[in-house]
Amino acid sequence: GYSEWTYGPIDRVFCSGLHCDSMALQAKALPLDDIDYNQGGWTSWFSEEGSARASCPSGSFVVRAQCSGRYCDNLRLYCVPFARDREYAFTPGFSTKQSGWFS
Repeated sequence: GYSEWTYGPIDRVFCSGLHCDSMALQAKALPLDDIDYNQGGWTSWFSEEGSARASCPSGSFVVRAQCSGRYCDNLRLYCVPFARDREYAFTPGFSTKQSGWFS
């Protein structure tokens, strides 16, 4: 299944179920005009059976995830860049939003 779109960089992943096969994402909320969704793209699939990791290109961050497989153990990430060429910093207490559960 697919996660919902987040409104900023994911900073936490929650899971439940015997095989951790139901997930939800928590992200730092950014103004929509700070994110360039049109320039986004998916990473390759990864799993604990293979490379067990994926990363976004420099200057971009994860805003969505997709899983497949019997236990939702194959994952890929949707990465998007910041819309402006500037530096961003998050301070403690910055607004966060949790997605719905997906599997």
